[in-house]
Amino acid sequence: MGLHVAMIRAPHRELRLILLGGAIGAFWDSFLVAMGWLHYPSGTFMAGMAPHWIIALWMLFACTPSKQNTYPTSMVGLSFS
Repeated sequence: MGLHVAMIRAPHRELRLILLGGAIGAFWDSFLVAMGWLHYPSGTFMAGMAPHWIIALWMLFACTPSKQNTYPTSMVGLSFS
């Protein structure tokens, strides 16, 4: 079996989506920290901000929608049964 590497059709669009996901996530989690609803004991750039690792998770989450269409059709059928 060979390694299948999916090519990104529009890399600039993908990069914008990832950066936008990171910005939205940073804003949202920083808002929750500022309101006192969340507290991160480490990993923050400055007090009151979301930590770098949670921003990276938001960026990875932003990659998910564009990769959903790469699954084989048989896998999609399994999800609805």
